[in-house]
Amino acid sequence: MSCKICISSTLVFPPQVEFNLKINLLAQLSMMLTFLSHYQNEVHTVLVSNDIKIIKNLLLEKGFEYANFDILEIKNEELRFCKDVDSPLTKYHFSKVDSLFLLNNYFKDNKKYKKLVISDIDCIFLDIKRIIKLSKNTKTMAAINYRSEKKTNSKFDEIINKAIREYWPDFYNKKDLAWINSGFMILDIKLIPNILNSSRSIFNWLNKNMIKVKNVSDNHFGDETLFSAIFNKLEGIEIDNKRSNVARFFWTCQTKRISKDSPVLLNPINYPSHIHLPAIKYADTKYQISILKKIGLIKELNFLVIILLNFWRSKARLHHNLTNSFVYKIYKFLKNIFSKKY
Repeated sequence: MSCKICISSTLVFPPQVEFNLKINLLAQLSMMLTFLSHYQNEVHTVLVSNDIKIIKNLLLEKGFEYANFDILEIKNEELRFCKDVDSPLTKYHFSKVDSLFLLNNYFKDNKKYKKLVISDIDCIFLDIKRIIKLSKNTKTMAAINYRSEKKTNSKFDEIINKAIREYWPDFYNKKDLAWINSGFMILDIKLIPNILNSSRSIFNWLNKNMIKVKNVSDNHFGDETLFSAIFNKLEGIEIDNKRSNVARFFWTCQTKRISKDSPVLLNPINYPSHIHLPAIKYADTKYQISILKKIGLIKELNFLVIILLNFWRSKARLHHNLTNSFVYKIYKFLKNIFSKKY
């Protein structure tokens, strides 16, 4: 391997998981592994799951023959943070933190690895060189800061400051603090014990003040809030979501909650190494996963992937703008009136 880094993803199934949700999660994982398979000789991949049998069956079914690949089982009783969350809607939004304890023990036995890349499964890897390069230069953490694309204000900084001070009481920072996307993070493995030691105190405060946290973070509550606090304390490297060629957070849909400042187009020639696609898992867009998996089998077609992502994003945004326009609302109003007469 050219660099001693690990790429890790966590897939935790809730108890009695619905069939459709399970199929959707496995499809996301299959998509990610399809793209990542081109780089298995350059990085080590670790999957963490509470159902390793179904993961192994997926690998056999799809014909994935991986070198530099491990599957770690996280037992349900080890999902301590997930179980302690006070809201059933966000019960499994802290699985990455829980899996970090398992990964920390893994790295104690595998000391050759220096950096850890944590990735959600609803993503694609189009290149690995830039990720490796940034990993070498990351002494603490690196992650996308998408605060400029979310509804936040100074109260967000107050909340994050208070959360940080639960473990580091002397911390205070007047600048705008980062709100990182935990769908892509690079960690220096040496700092993982420090991250784990501080996590419980920060989590307890966030959990106790969940309503306040949601009010200042666009109704978000999960491990990204906890990691944001640690990221700001450790002065991590911010990845620009509009310009970075390392990683991007890219919506293929458009709703009122998605800021108009979020990226609209990706460069099909100079594309990002990693693209997190949160809307790809929505029920009405599941066909997109299937298309990307087929194209992802051929590395030379990465440019076509970007063209498709741009098309889906532009189409969704145009549709959203048209259906919310004043002219369209008048049209709908008149159509309803005349349809009632006949």
